[in-house]
Amino acid sequence: MDFLQELNEQQKQAVYEEHPRICVIAGPGCGKTKTLVSRLIYLLASQKAQPQNILVLTFAKKAIKEIKKRVFSYITTVSPKDLHIYNFHSFCFHVLNKHSYLLGFPDSKFPVYDRHEQETIIRKILYQNNYSAEKKEINTILAYISGWKNGKLNTDPLQFDESTKTRYEIYQKYEEYLKTNQALDFNDLLLYTIDLFTYHPSVRQEYQAQFTHILLDEFQDINSVQWEVIKLILSEKQNVFLVGDPNQAIYGFQGATPELISSFTKNKEWKTVYLSTNYRSTSNILHLSNSFIKKNQSILVSNLLNTCNPEGVKVNFLTRLSVRSIVRHIRWLLIREKLTFSDIAILYRNNYLSTRLEQELVVQRVPYEILGSFKFIEREEIKDVLSFLRTIIYQDNISLLRILGLQEKIGARTIEKIEQNSEKEKISIYEYLNNFATITNLSQEKMMTGQIEKIGAIILKINKWQEKLKLELSQQLEQKSPLSTFLLGVLNDFDYWKHLKTRINATEREKNVQQFLNIAQNWENKRKKEYPNLNELINAFLQWIIIAFEDKKLIKTRNNLILSSVHQAKGLEFEVVFFAYLDQGTLPYKETQDLTEEKRLFYVGITRAKKLLYLISSQELYSPFLDEVDKEYLLKNSN
Repeated sequence: MDFLQELNEQQKQAVYEEHPRICVIAGPGCGKTKTLVSRLIYLLASQKAQPQNILVLTFAKKAIKEIKKRVFSYITTVSPKDLHIYNFHSFCFHVLNKHSYLLGFPDSKFPVYDRHEQETIIRKILYQNNYSAEKKEINTILAYISGWKNGKLNTDPLQFDESTKTRYEIYQKYEEYLKTNQALDFNDLLLYTIDLFTYHPSVRQEYQAQFTHILLDEFQDINSVQWEVIKLILSEKQNVFLVGDPNQAIYGFQGATPELISSFTKNKEWKTVYLSTNYRSTSNILHLSNSFIKKNQSILVSNLLNTCNPEGVKVNFLTRLSVRSIVRHIRWLLIREKLTFSDIAILYRNNYLSTRLEQELVVQRVPYEILGSFKFIEREEIKDVLSFLRTIIYQDNISLLRILGLQEKIGARTIEKIEQNSEKEKISIYEYLNNFATITNLSQEKMMTGQIEKIGAIILKINKWQEKLKLELSQQLEQKSPLSTFLLGVLNDFDYWKHLKTRINATEREKNVQQFLNIAQNWENKRKKEYPNLNELINAFLQWIIIAFEDKKLIKTRNNLILSSVHQAKGLEFEVVFFAYLDQGTLPYKETQDLTEEKRLFYVGITRAKKLLYLISSQELYSPFLDEVDKEYLLKNSN
């Protein structure tokens, strides 16, 4: 097994370990993913497990792609279809797509609403109840909803203050909306899977029997709901291999429980292996990060790192440094170190801190991108295209309202009236409009004839495409690209290309829609044979694409300077890191209630750098964390 020759002794110990419960504590840059992949390859190559009997769970879609790429470079006899590698949401989607009829979903069909749709629902509820619909309040409400669903927040109304009580009432209306539309959000994917495994033991036993080995990546980020999903498919006969680093647990706001992985290191039923050889950073950067660990041993795991990398220069500590000075220094580094912009990242605690940086970069004409600032799936034109398909398949309110809103003669007041009328009759908007009596009522409510005709035409087109799905079911998949052909036909029929030409940046939007069509075509070419008809194929595609693009940001490949929050940069590395705004009140964040997690954020930030690290405060009063590192590894300057 040649791949094992690339591992160090600690990594080999983890890969070869025969214990049924293995916990690997891997520091930053210590080959965590490499070790997990090597374990997977070892299980397959030694035939200790068949591919269909192994379940690999991670947190990011990017990690899934990387794992598959590495595995298939060594194991060529295994089919990609036989490997079960998911993030938690895609695994739960996979389970529900097969069994959700047991939970009352007809034909296992359900739309999955992402952040954009969630915001739309909350805004609608706030508007209907005369509450403020400001962006900040919507974000707060969604954070509360996630907390309540993940079990992080108390749900006892008797202990709520007035603002929390109002938000809880909105949460209940939000849940009613989802149930009316038979839709799920990302939290629901996990919660409904728990219900499925709990109330249908035969389904749970099916997965327990199938997966004899379970491998878990980034385990420090797991929350109680995700762990509940895992526990329900665990049995005494299964082998568990988990990898993580409690010192890099920075998702407490999402309910992550790093105490869980820490508890396994003290549990005699688990075998713990430590990976401490760092292949990323210079000795000076590692000594600095180790010194921070040493001074916080009561709250951080004492897994000190070592390296064979050169000593490198000391870490620069700069106070009262302006943004202009940072940009000037970056330009100087490009020449001295022969770097490109994409080798360099500016990190910060909170996203709002990027504003001043962006302003200066625009003035200085420096190409840059904000990591994770926007998802392809969140583009307006992509939402439009998805809404056409969703309306035809699911007839859910959000999608149909979006289609109505695209029409020239149908304004906001008309849409509001339609929505109010359907709510009074307690039926969906589609059911309300797909009724001849409704058209008569709308004319009596003094709606313009042109509006009524337009609404009627839209419903007729929706019905026409629904009928096309019902006809010749067995022959539909004989076409080369039935899904993308169907979608292109829908867009043409609804004159969507004409609508796009009226929008700002029309050419770019058209290219994005074409890219979406290409994605659909590539997907169906691989998956078409798995479904009996076009209806099932489209349903599967709609569920897949929301999950597939859950964390896929618009990351460009050009030579751009990277701006990123520490959260977005986790798992990444850069030749040079400028860790900016290390000011008192910014890190630790003045509103935080978890100082330990703030310290872990600082640790994650400083361990992203490979060659050069700059710790920067924009003020004289810098972060107290900078007093918790050994000064011998710092080169302090004041501007």
